[in-house]
Amino acid sequence: MTRQTESFRPRPASPASPRPSLPSAGGPSRGRRPHRPGRRRTLALGVIVGALVAGGVAAASTSFDDVPAGKFYEAPVEWAVAQGITTGSPAGSRTFKPEDPVTRGESVTFLKRYDDAIVQPAIAQTLGGLGCTGGQMAYVKSGAWTCGTPVPEFTPRAGTARTLATTFPRAAALAIGSDGFPVVAYAHGDFTTPSQAGIRVYHCTALDCSTGADVGPVYTSFGATHPDIAIGTDGFPVISFYDESSGKRDLRVVHCTSRDCSTRDPVRNLTNTGGSTLGVGDRSAITIGDDGFPVISYVSYTDSSLRLHHCTKADCSTGSNRTLVASGVASDPTGIAIGGDGFPVIVYRASSGGGFGIYRCTKTDCSTGSDGRGDTRSGVKGAHPSITIGTDGLPVVAYEAFDRQVTVFRCTSASCANGQAHNLATVAASHLVAGTSVAVGADDLPVVVYTDFGGGNNNPVRLVTCSTTSCSSSSSIDLAAISTDDGPSVAIGSDANPVVATVVDNTRGDLNFTPLIREMTGVVFQ
Repeated sequence: MTRQTESFRPRPASPASPRPSLPSAGGPSRGRRPHRPGRRRTLALGVIVGALVAGGVAAASTSFDDVPAGKFYEAPVEWAVAQGITTGSPAGSRTFKPEDPVTRGESVTFLKRYDDAIVQPAIAQTLGGLGCTGGQMAYVKSGAWTCGTPVPEFTPRAGTARTLATTFPRAAALAIGSDGFPVVAYAHGDFTTPSQAGIRVYHCTALDCSTGADVGPVYTSFGATHPDIAIGTDGFPVISFYDESSGKRDLRVVHCTSRDCSTRDPVRNLTNTGGSTLGVGDRSAITIGDDGFPVISYVSYTDSSLRLHHCTKADCSTGSNRTLVASGVASDPTGIAIGGDGFPVIVYRASSGGGFGIYRCTKTDCSTGSDGRGDTRSGVKGAHPSITIGTDGLPVVAYEAFDRQVTVFRCTSASCANGQAHNLATVAASHLVAGTSVAVGADDLPVVVYTDFGGGNNNPVRLVTCSTTSCSSSSSIDLAAISTDDGPSVAIGSDANPVVATVVDNTRGDLNFTPLIREMTGVVFQ
């Protein structure tokens, strides 16, 4: 609303008085203008009234009987008188005119406070010349101003844990099926009933696995262990695993022909060593290549090499093996994913040298590629690595960096020669990090699960949710108090929340499934 202005009647100032500070017609101004008796000025004031109104004040100022006495009004009024400034209202009139119930005391108080106001320095001066870009905010970090992008802080909350199997499970791997429900492959070591031992599949029919069924063994052998699982382009699971039984020591794969794996193709032996050589095909990891066929990384203990099998059919009835790194590969699990360029990238633990090993293929079948290192800080051992791909198409790797430190490395180049490392947790001095698993959802925020293995009944499975893409801010939660040293498995469910499968190490052994919810609990900066 446009306000009318009220004419001021200047009051002659004494010779010793300073020149008045007169407001302009558009509002108060800090510029000084000479006081000219007889010349009328106008004043437009926007005054917020309420806090200044002193009800029930009986005393009046010494200059005006309609101006209350007191520190809020009297001092500014005397200042105005000294400046030769008065309102045009006659004595006894308490209104400023024409429509606003603003007293003369309130008017001159506003003028005084405006005249006394300190000019604030520019924000660039108070924040040290920061130049925050669009979407960023200035905040204090370690006692100094810096720029950052505010993002939600997420804290994990566990849902109801489910026991999927109760008879000697040994290791588990988890994926989200084409129906949107979790599917778990696990090693079953029931020596009391050998016919039930081997690789089994549990297919959930609810997001939280509150309903589902175990379809029984897809491969029968007491020595079958270390499965991994992926979902093929046909929507059916494909499972790689190793059989450590004498006479069966080879890498194997089974292709399901139904979502729950109740039907499947014959199990394929991919290494065909005759089963007499220990450790050829162990610690496998499986994914689906851009050509739609499975690709599997694994370790050969005999020569400490990193190898890969590229299938050329969905059931892996045809394919080829390749040696990617001829020596110097430790017996830790491998991890595999398809990079943003469409080619496989494999992480492994090198026997010597700093950092985790990473092999980047430059063809779908990995017939060409290059070996390298990620996180080459002195002393980094790169144990128990796992890998996923961020929304930028670059690898995100979880691993044990220094002794007992669970770390995430966010690669900023396809080879992971460059990137950011952030420590998520340090396990107790007498404990070990026993396996990691990492996943990234559509929000590009990593989720990591690992086992803090202390032996006995002190082996918690711990899940870490990152609130920033680099994991510079994260929160954690313990999921199980007693677990094995085979390592848990994590995936991002169809509801965008993490789900975890782990084997509980008790007198019998249980396969547990835990759904989680990531709750927003604050704001952090990245």
